[in-house]
Amino acid sequence: MMLRAMRWVGWMILAAATVAPLAMLFFDLRGGPPAWSELRVGGRLAGILLRTVVIAAAAGVLATGLSLPALYAAAHARGERVRVLLFGMAAAPLLSPACVFGYSWMLAASQRGRLGRLLSLVGFNDDNAGPARAAVALATWLWPIPAMLLATSYLHGGRAAYRMARLDAGAVSAFVRGALPAMAGAAAAAFAIVFVLSMNESTIAPLVLTRTWPAEMAPEVLDSAMYGSPAAALAWKSWPVVGLVGVAALVAWPGLRRVWDSVEQETALDLGGAALSGGGGTALAVAVTALIALAPICIFVSELYSARISLGEAIHRVWTLYGAERRASLIVAGLAGMAGMAIAWSTCDLRLGRERSIGRVFRAVLLGSALLSALLPAELMAQLLVQLFNRRGIAGRLYDDTPVVWVLGIVARYGFFAAAMGWYAARRVPVEVLRQARIDGVNDAGAGFAVARPWVIWPIVAAAILMACLSLSEVAASLVLIPPRFGGSLAVALDNQMHYGRNLDVIVTTLMLLVPLAVFAMGLAIGWGGAEARRRKGAAGVVAAGNERGPLGSGG
Repeated sequence: MMLRAMRWVGWMILAAATVAPLAMLFFDLRGGPPAWSELRVGGRLAGILLRTVVIAAAAGVLATGLSLPALYAAAHARGERVRVLLFGMAAAPLLSPACVFGYSWMLAASQRGRLGRLLSLVGFNDDNAGPARAAVALATWLWPIPAMLLATSYLHGGRAAYRMARLDAGAVSAFVRGALPAMAGAAAAAFAIVFVLSMNESTIAPLVLTRTWPAEMAPEVLDSAMYGSPAAALAWKSWPVVGLVGVAALVAWPGLRRVWDSVEQETALDLGGAALSGGGGTALAVAVTALIALAPICIFVSELYSARISLGEAIHRVWTLYGAERRASLIVAGLAGMAGMAIAWSTCDLRLGRERSIGRVFRAVLLGSALLSALLPAELMAQLLVQLFNRRGIAGRLYDDTPVVWVLGIVARYGFFAAAMGWYAARRVPVEVLRQARIDGVNDAGAGFAVARPWVIWPIVAAAILMACLSLSEVAASLVLIPPRFGGSLAVALDNQMHYGRNLDVIVTTLMLLVPLAVFAMGLAIGWGGAEARRRKGAAGVVAAGNERGPLGSGG
């Protein structure tokens, strides 16, 4: 009964965060666009839009390239611990605020030490190198997305091509010439996803001293209040980015569809198995992956070391400095984590009973709305939620005095990923297990979960952790949705202070945020990886016992 109620709660949260605001947007857009003079992108904005497209495309290429060492290491690592370590390092950047990467590369570009001198040799520190710094910051933030997509594609096509190429080539050559071409669709999808996320990211560009479309459009959120429908005005002004994001989504869809269709029971942690040796390149690939994943932390630690400050005093000072923001952010993180778990469970359809057509349509509408909400600019979705809930009565109190609307903004931004984790969890359950459950008459959610628990529990837990950590990192939506009488956002407070340049208190606070997020990522990797190892070991034991009994079960 509780699991059935949680499923309905997940659907209701997803509907309130995505379907309701999108319905309001479409209703407000019914009057048609304003005059072309208000929509035309010319002069200064045209140059900024072109620069944004170039930065997003460069970030897509760099992120895909940075993911290859992790993929190579995971494909050749024989030990489970190494693959778990790689999984944790891939999860950590995605759980961190985007502004952290912009701030770290801003500090690196202004350092007077060895790193600063090295970067100056390639012009990274020049005043006009802002777009390059933005592309690098975006790539070091988003490279885990191509890594995970390519890892899944490697399992279902790339590995076979790699083994064939190894017959007459070395490890690196076979990987480049055999495995990578077989994963071209997944690589194109990864590039498109990074492009979409880069086009909507507004916090990195100002920190690395360049101008992009999302950063320029941020003031439009305030200016749109002058119109009868602020969200509609903002949507019409965002039409170039919305159009480009739509095209990128269409490019990504074929590759994503092939990856999703191939997902059965395997996970990225199964990459090694009976893998061929990668030689000394495996250790090098692990080291490069660690350097990429830990680059911001290394830069911040080097800043603290050069400043020679008392770390204990600095921690005590910043612990009291952002007390209100820390408490409010932790409350929202807890609520977002529970919402992510409910959403993941609501989309974890084990297909044990016959579903009505209206149920399939309802699920399709919710998932489509969640995907569209994730693709639209965060400021637009946040403005829609403000219009929807900032009304007299109960809804008004929800926005002013509680974090409910703030949490719904997090769900609108990232709820699709929690829903995808639930979908993935259901697809991991072996067909034989589901068939036997149907034969046994299992058609209840609770009984179905008990049967499928070894396969679905960790993806659902991952969805909760993902939503909680992303809520701590969200700036764009939080900036609009922070309740006036509840408390501030730690990510927003840090982002505001980062614009003043090198600040040791900000660096210490950022490290205090990054380290727990990295611990959560590694804990998730260890827990999920350990569960997968035990499940595979148990399955291998069952097969071995069956072989000992003989084909007829007679013991020989």
